Amino acid sequence: MAFHQKMSACSAMLIMMMMMLSIETSAARSYDSQQKVPCWCVAVATADDTQLQAGIDYACAHTDCRDIQAGGLCLDPDNVQWHASFAYNSYIVVKRTPSDCYFNGTAGITTKNPSRGSCHFLNFLCTPAH
Repeated sequence: MAFHQKMSACSAMLIMMMMMLSIETSAARSYDSQQKVPCWCVAVATADDTQLQAGIDYACAHTDCRDIQAGGLCLDPDNVQWHASFAYNSYIVVKRTPSDCYFNGTAGITTKNPSRGSCHFLNFLCTPAH
């Protein structure tokens, strides 16, 4: 095989490898754009107190809600909306099922940390909506 034929074969192989690398890099970039961020499951502001209380009862039957009971770090503000947010988020974090952040339409996912003072809401990872 002549020298220039060997160089052509090497060039073709190099070009093919560069194209494959380019495709792989592009796929990695696409994956990175779907990077997960910290999220929390909270009660929606328009939810009815009766529905929220039902959600609290359900969530607290499956996770530890002592922090929203008397003497708990997350009792204040002492209202159903706040307690539902804490209970819903605790349930989702323990069960590891962000897709369940619905609670009959009374909950939604946020990327804004709802923690206040000594009351710390644990987060989970999710892909933010665009």
